[in-house]
Amino acid sequence: MPVIYLLAFIGTILLLYVLVRLFLLTPVFGAESKGEYADRIRNSPQFIKGRFRNYGAKRADMTFSKMPKLMRESNTTKVERKPKRNIEWIKRKRSDFEETHTDDFRATWFGHSALLIEMEGLRFAIDPMLGQAAAPVPFAVRRFHKSVPLKAKDFPELDAVIYTHDHYDHLDYGSVKKLKDKVKHWYAPLGVGAHLRRWGINPENITEVDWWEENTLGHLKLITTSNQHFSGRTFAGRDKTLWCSWVIEGRKNKIYFNGDSGYYDGFRIIGEKYGPFDLCFMECGQYHYMWKENHMTPEESVVAFKELKGEKLIPIHWGAFTLAPHSWTDPIERMVYSCEQEGIELITPRIGETVVLGEYEPRENWWDNN
Repeated sequence: MPVIYLLAFIGTILLLYVLVRLFLLTPVFGAESKGEYADRIRNSPQFIKGRFRNYGAKRADMTFSKMPKLMRESNTTKVERKPKRNIEWIKRKRSDFEETHTDDFRATWFGHSALLIEMEGLRFAIDPMLGQAAAPVPFAVRRFHKSVPLKAKDFPELDAVIYTHDHYDHLDYGSVKKLKDKVKHWYAPLGVGAHLRRWGINPENITEVDWWEENTLGHLKLITTSNQHFSGRTFAGRDKTLWCSWVIEGRKNKIYFNGDSGYYDGFRIIGEKYGPFDLCFMECGQYHYMWKENHMTPEESVVAFKELKGEKLIPIHWGAFTLAPHSWTDPIERMVYSCEQEGIELITPRIGETVVLGEYEPRENWWDNN
């Protein structure tokens, strides 16, 4: 190879390396904990040999070696991974959420795992991913529909935002930037606070939590519970932040928010320790046999719901993005069938629809029209 070609090749590689390094410095990737925040992480029982671990010190098996097989399956499996036409979601206004409801429990689903909760006079969001792309770049993993029922900039004042982990389909940089002046306090698993601090959130307004810790939001108890998953916004940051589920207990209602998890014995433990629950939000989508330890099938979610001692179930983690090679309706169809077989009360709101527990609990198969 002539020297000039060799130099050009080396120069191209160096340029690509510099561009990648610069790209990884952009805010969307967040930050790593430093100082006292890093010390707290190192003292966590879940932090082992430089990474967070699941029960039994297990790491989720999500490696590059699986990618070629997954890509082949994605290209050859003939299923409708997206709706044929835009989903008929319900448009909302800020004024819809400005009234204070002191007795009701209300939950508005924004697609995937994003929720706006009104509980005993308090208003908070859980995993408010309100952007168009569940990825660090705007052209990848696009939302099925062109907007959300209420944009982040139009949200009402929130008493809190609660996160389960730092994956892009749950923690969205753009949403945080637009919500940050509307939120009184932020609750997130260990390490996730570093992202929020880089994005301009006052450290005094962030509570970072480990499993089994109890905090308060007004008179509500916020209990951080375990799940089986992984984390990271870059490959280098893999498992440097914690993942969790949540128990939220008020004077009248107690709810459970699953977050993301494979099926494991922790659901039984949580059910025995904190159950029963009036309502459980359980993931039912984005599963595949190659990452079964990270995401449950709908049938496994139903088993977990029973172990949690739940009374009513709302399925989440579906209806907005394609993150697995199953059809976009497969999760909800299997969830409906499994709940019918088990006699479980399943609530199926449209995107943007508000559930009022005990008063308005929609059960229409609305996805059949999309």
